Amino acid sequence: MRTARILLTAAAALVLAATANAQVMVPKGDFSVGAQFAHLKLDSDNSEIMLLVNPVSAQGKISQFSPFFEYAYKDDCTFGARIQYFSGSAVLDNITLDLLSEGLSFDLSDLNTHMKRFGASVFHRNYFALDPRSRVGIIAEESLSFSEGRTEYDKTKPGMNYSTSNKLNFAFSPGMVFYVMNNVSVMLTISMANMSYNSVKCFTDGSQSGGRSKFAARFGVDLTGINFGVAFHF
Repeated sequence: MRTARILLTAAAALVLAATANAQVMVPKGDFSVGAQFAHLKLDSDNSEIMLLVNPVSAQGKISQFSPFFEYAYKDDCTFGARIQYFSGSAVLDNITLDLLSEGLSFDLSDLNTHMKRFGASVFHRNYFALDPRSRVGIIAEESLSFSEGRTEYDKTKPGMNYSTSNKLNFAFSPGMVFYVMNNVSVMLTISMANMSYNSVKCFTDGSQSGGRSKFAARFGVDLTGINFGVAFHF
């Protein structure tokens, strides 16, 4: 939470500075197309969050590709939409969780999962120029998305087939933008706050064996919500 407060304070200070600068970065009528990318790789060997897990050997990675279009309905204010494709995998070779108590322990080994998710979102952005030439600026983005996904488990494990999920998510993602050319920009956005509703159903041998629904709210940096992007302006 402390890190989130520091980042939000810094973002607010930059927005105030940009507002005082009062330069137009994205003029009314600007139309752009582009794509955003995300990739994250996790490994237990360099993680510090597994202090109570010993021994552990696990690896995972996630990737996301999101083409989008965007239109400026007035100076420095845009709306747009994007399609999202998300894939991920995790390999758990061995894990023993004891929670510092002999009465609370379990073992897992040789567990493989693969996930694919498709979705769509609409978003609104405000731009704030930081320099007189309007080449560098701040983005404040709000987005609403819906996605459907499927996670398949190692078929060698009896009773673990696959699960499906639906997710409705609202997110606030500040970021930075830089015009490398007059009609080409690159950007970085980071999800700092989101609220979501998730519904998951589990299936065994083709029949539903369980399910869960959950509403969640999160504030702070979301590592899976760090996106790089490029846009072409017309």
